[in-house]
This record gives sequence, structure tokens and C-alpha cells, in this order.
Amino acid sequence: METHLPKSTPQPPASRRAEEPRLLDHVLVAVASDEDARQTCRVVLESVGSQLGSVTVVTVIPRYRQWSDSLPSDYRLENAYATLHVACGLLEDAGIDVEVSIEQSSNTSRAIHELAERIDASAIIFTPRSANRLVDFLAGDTTWSLVKKSSRPVLVLPLA
Repeated sequence: METHLPKSTPQPPASRRAEEPRLLDHVLVAVASDEDARQTCRVVLESVGSQLGSVTVVTVIPRYRQWSDSLPSDYRLENAYATLHVACGLLEDAGIDVEVSIEQSSNTSRAIHELAERIDASAIIFTPRSANRLVDFLAGDTTWSLVKKSSRPVLVLPLA
């Protein structure tokens, strides 16, 4: 029995292709500080900026019982707003629709994953933070956790 295969792979109709979600339709970008927001947004814009749909920028305020009184919550909230302001300014200047979120959690990667689920993000994007091995061991390596435990694509962009 002879089989006839098409010479090229058939493509779905254009109307169906337009409805399929793309990797960068609505991404969640995680930032930790003003400087991290500058660096991360710069790398995101240089790497995939022309392909981005909308962006939700998140910063996570750590919540640790043993440090509960070390920094007033108003101070941490002001820092979070400042961080998001930096990120929004850079992304909006590039013509990207931006939403923001401030999360509080003792587990940064879990907070990011839960937000990604709530907003149905098409991907999570971040740049790894530099920390020493002891800090990673004691606090848990957030980079590893974000990548390993994600139910959606994760883009880890290197700092240039």
C-alpha cells in the first residue's frame, strides 16, 4: 500500500492561528528592587520587547515571622511602589500595556506562581538575582524554584 504525504506541513486556517495563545501574549515580570526593575525591564525590552503583548509586573514583599518588626510595613510598601513605578515607566515608555501587583509572602516563588495562575499569564519572565550560596541554601533558591515548579513557560533572561 502506497502512502502519499503532503509536500509541506498543512497549516491551520489563518482565523484559527490568530486565536491560539502566544508565548508572550500576557507575561508576568518579577522584579525585586528599583535597580532590579531597571535591569530586568531593559533586558526584557532588548530581548523580547517587540513581541510582548501586555505585562503584569510583580514585586514580592517578604514576610518572615522572625523579622516582623525589623522594617515597618509602610517602608516596605513604599519601596514596592517605587520599584513598580520604575518598571512601569520603562515599559510604558516602550508602548507596552502594564498592570502591577504587590504580593506578600514568605515564599517568593510560590507567590509568583500563584499570581501567574490568577492572571493566566502566558509566561513568567525574570533575571536571576545574585546571591551567595549560603543565602540560597538558607532562604531557598528562588530562581530554581521558579523554573522547576512552574506550570507555565519561564524565560530566564541573562543580565547583559
